[in-house]
Amino acid sequence: MPSDHTLRDYPHFAPATSRSALRQLQSALRDNRLELFFRALRETATGGNTVLTGCELCIGLRDADGTLSCGAELDTLIERYQMGLEVNRRAIEMAAAALRDARSPLAGFDLALLPLPQQALADRTMPQWLDEFLREHAQIAPRLGFTLDAAALAGDLIAGRYVIGQIGRRGCRFMLDDLGVSGAGLELLRFQHVEYLGLRGDLVHQVAHDSAAFETVLGLCRITAACNIATVAREVDDAALAATLGRMGVNYVLGAATQALRK
Repeated sequence: MPSDHTLRDYPHFAPATSRSALRQLQSALRDNRLELFFRALRETATGGNTVLTGCELCIGLRDADGTLSCGAELDTLIERYQMGLEVNRRAIEMAAAALRDARSPLAGFDLALLPLPQQALADRTMPQWLDEFLREHAQIAPRLGFTLDAAALAGDLIAGRYVIGQIGRRGCRFMLDDLGVSGAGLELLRFQHVEYLGLRGDLVHQVAHDSAAFETVLGLCRITAACNIATVAREVDDAALAATLGRMGVNYVLGAATQALRK
């Protein structure tokens, strides 16, 4: 099994110009230097309705000199140059291959979650491509899930419902991220078919000493429990915090450490 990594420890692309950044991205895709990393879901004392062995996948691109770019900086570059669809399709193909491979670290997981960016939600060709892909790989569809940003989803509810409907009928599951506590955010839980709600790390780390954060997390746990949605707290590596969140009703936690699918 590859050693643990933390994505923020990696160096990032540092292009001198926008044109050179675009060339680096195009070269990395052309030469098949896209890499996937995963972090495992850990069940809290509250747990879920069923035993789940799951993980979240993260995308990285390796430069020709071996430098790896990932995390927020990479996401910004991909969005800036409108390459989200190409990167996302490649990542989905790689994730599906890993789920089918008995030698892969993903072989033992019931669910692998991949981010579905705003560009994919807005592009009408993506649901059709993904629907056809999942039809051809029906055996892994129930083990493949997608993370949706709540702000992006709220910006185009019709597109979001269409994507979730098209993909969900193949058996895929969804996690809604960065919900917030606004009325619009809570409406998403009522009208979107999602199985998981992601709780931001900066929020859950405040529950021990901030009453507003405590009540927010507690309230979201009560709402999601009533909607039969499991909660997933991000950036939780501390066992004591995980135990506290479990007592509050959080079902799963995700740490910061990741493992590479390949070295």
